[in-house]
Amino acid sequence: VFNNDCDVNFTDKKFVISGKNSKVNYTYAVPEMISVPPEDGIDMNEWDCTVDVSEEEMSSLLKAMGVLQLSGLRFLSENGKLTISVADMENDTADSYVFEPEHFTVSDDFDLFIRKDNLKLMGGMDYEVSLSTQQLSKFVTKPKEDDQPKIEYLVAVETQKE
Repeated sequence: VFNNDCDVNFTDKKFVISGKNSKVNYTYAVPEMISVPPEDGIDMNEWDCTVDVSEEEMSSLLKAMGVLQLSGLRFLSENGKLTISVADMENDTADSYVFEPEHFTVSDDFDLFIRKDNLKLMGGMDYEVSLSTQQLSKFVTKPKEDDQPKIEYLVAVETQKE
């Protein structure tokens, strides 16, 4: 289908790419499904939380997520205390694994969630994780050797359901 000899047809609900023996239908998204950044943008210098997560701690969180078959990481800040847990956003009674980091700063209470599907991080690294209630997080590697580059990941964050 995806070559120079194809036809593209646009309709009200989808567009279709047709080839010699096949076709692909792409359905348009409804506007409510599209997330857009705030009109005034996101201040990448102001974070609601910054936390150091070591290679071992991240590995434990990711392993627990797999073993318990849960959908992501929950970052909960209450009264100046931070917990990171492996959780299921849709099921408050699901099994969980809770980690209390030692080194963090928080500016306010929040309940944020990062889906497992969005966590495509390089293994074997320590991370500085910054979180914003504006639905964004930043994972920055902390190189162990001087010649290792810092790698920065921006990852979508969801607010935990009430």
